[in-house]
Amino acid sequence: MNAHAAGVRTHGGVRRPGPAAPTWIQPRYMADFACLADACPNTCCKGWTIEVDPGTAERWRRHADPAHRARLTTALVERRDPGAPVRTVMRLGSNGCCTLLREDGLCSVHAEFGEDWLAESCRNYPRLETGTGSLRHRAGSIGCVEVARRVLGEPDALTEASEGDPLVMLAPVGIDGIPARGPAIGDQEAAWLRSVVLRLFGRHDLPWSARVALFTITIEDLGRIDLVRSRRRLLDLVLRTESVLRRPELAGFDGIFPAEPERVVPTLVPIVRVLLEVGRSDAPIAETARALTVSFESAGDATSLGSLVENLASASRKGLEPELDARPHLRGNLVAAALLHERFPVGRPSTAVDAAWNAALFWALWKLLVCGVVFLSDKPFETAAVEVAYRLGRIFAHWPAAQSALRRDLDRRGVRTSALLAALLR
Repeated sequence: MNAHAAGVRTHGGVRRPGPAAPTWIQPRYMADFACLADACPNTCCKGWTIEVDPGTAERWRRHADPAHRARLTTALVERRDPGAPVRTVMRLGSNGCCTLLREDGLCSVHAEFGEDWLAESCRNYPRLETGTGSLRHRAGSIGCVEVARRVLGEPDALTEASEGDPLVMLAPVGIDGIPARGPAIGDQEAAWLRSVVLRLFGRHDLPWSARVALFTITIEDLGRIDLVRSRRRLLDLVLRTESVLRRPELAGFDGIFPAEPERVVPTLVPIVRVLLEVGRSDAPIAETARALTVSFESAGDATSLGSLVENLASASRKGLEPELDARPHLRGNLVAAALLHERFPVGRPSTAVDAAWNAALFWALWKLLVCGVVFLSDKPFETAAVEVAYRLGRIFAHWPAAQSALRRDLDRRGVRTSALLAALLR
């Protein structure tokens, strides 16, 4: 069989996978990911909206067996949100679980009909896949218990691994020989930028403040790039960040953006207020929001809420920092995982900048909420850290409109600055 027939192309004597064998880049926590299934302490089949793709919904409605067809179609609900197309979602029971979830914690569809009968969202979760052609990326949703546990517990969880030909990333032109065009970051460009940012956050030997400073500067410069005018500036940014990352004097970056907690509290108060409102609603995610905000329920008005947030923020600086210092990998791992959760850096440069802000808000909220959970429940730090991470990940997955509104509010008040981004991450 020749190389072409085998789906392999050659270039300069080097065998490369063809279109049928894309190269996948992924963090180590996804390279050998295994679902906890019935051992999961908080199943992904409960407490949030589970979308069903049209193909799966139609297949269920046409099942040959009348009894199975009736059970499957009864589990489907047509959801009509104002101004949005009609969506098919899974029906949730009074306990908040998918009605097709068995009492033993396993999916009845998977058990009876096989993985091919699952909705795409269920079959793929917690995988977040981006890219086309020969180079693709796979990350994991931080809303998954096992992803959160590994990200927080394994120092090398964010180290990149590849399946296929890693030389695809080094191609002198675009992916599959097609240069990237238009206003969006190309797959190859995204791979370069993502890789250097993951290595930056993976430098556990550097002060956290220095890593935050370099990341903030990188994001600030990324927001100024117009890819329609020139793509070279993005490559220059990646190369410059890579170069600085190699310098021993990077540790001296820790003084560029001083810790400014007075900037952070006013930013967190409206976010906590939204979380409280979600917890009081009848949304599928309400139970998760209530579990996160139990320490704020005593706040009766905006003033008392602000005071409570300020007190917890102060307590997190005093009580949480020693825990984080004892685990040098944790800060970088969680922020990097939150970036991947936001699909950084897919889309236009401005979209990648928004993803960085969402990750910074996630990190600042995580610290605040972990402190609240530990204070109220006396849970060990490790337990509270994982619980808050996956619950907050599920909230963020349901929260694109609220995230956008919060960013617009920061823009309106003129405070969405590099100094605030760094303060949130500090």
